[in-house]
Order: sequence, then C-alpha cells, then structure tokens
Amino acid sequence: MTKKADCVLVHTCEDDTKIYVAKGILSKWDFRVGFLKKDQKGTPRFAKHSHMIIDLYIKYFHNNELTKELKIYFVKLLDEVKPIYSFPPKTEFYKKGFENKFKELDNVGMFSVEALMVYTELLMIQEKTNYPPMTFNRRLFNDFLVKEIYSVINTATHVGK
Repeated sequence: MTKKADCVLVHTCEDDTKIYVAKGILSKWDFRVGFLKKDQKGTPRFAKHSHMIIDLYIKYFHNNELTKELKIYFVKLLDEVKPIYSFPPKTEFYKKGFENKFKELDNVGMFSVEALMVYTELLMIQEKTNYPPMTFNRRLFNDFLVKEIYSVINTATHVGK
C-alpha cells in the first residue's frame, strides 16, 4: 500500500484536485498516478483507466459533441507523449487553459476536464515508459465512442492482461 509520504504532488487543478505520483515497480522509472479531490484527506486514490473512461462516458451523455472534441485531444496525445527518464514525471503536452473550451463538461462526472487531461497524460506517459508501443491506451481511446460501451469498459478493466 502506498503511503501519502511516498507520493509527490505534481499538479493542483483549479478545482483543488491534487494529482500525485508514487514510484511503481514495473521498471526503474515506473510510477503510479493518484489524486485527492478537494476536502479529501489521507492517501491519494489511484484511479484506474476504467474510472477515467466512465467519467468520459458521463460527460458524453451530457454533451456528446464537446466530448468527441475531448476524445480528439486524447487521441492526438497518444503520439505526443514521451517516456520519462527521471522522477517525478511532468506533463509536457497539457498547458493551463487547454481545458477552457470544455468547461461545460466540468458540471458532470467526478473529474474536471483539467484533472482528466493531466491524469490521463500521466497514465499515457507511464505506459509509454513501461510499454513503448502504448497499445492499451491507443486501443482504449480509439475504441471510445466507436465500439459499444460494454466492450470499451471491458478493455479498460483488463490492464496488463
């Protein structure tokens, strides 16, 4: 179990969600990504891909056109992220303000768009570091809104299988 003392704060979102990383065990530069929402105490929660994709579906059911644009952002990100060779990792693609056009989506789901952008970029960096072809994230985001929801969530829950 990861203790908060082992976590490094890497980003604080406008809504006060804090994004943390902790060393992982898959490789020298492996890391895990966690978060604490405003007013949450204790050890960061380490959300899985399934949490992120479900949040995106919630946003899609609220505003499908805006969520389709957000998907394009994530698909482009797949080719932009680079593996890391130092700890803690830093986001390189996300820049403050990218989330502004998606603000309406902050009203639904658990995560703000800013938190999703930062958290997902870090998950992609983690995969690029440990599994350079990035087949998992590539399949997940390419299938999102193309294949049926059951299939996509099933993929999201089978990390490492």
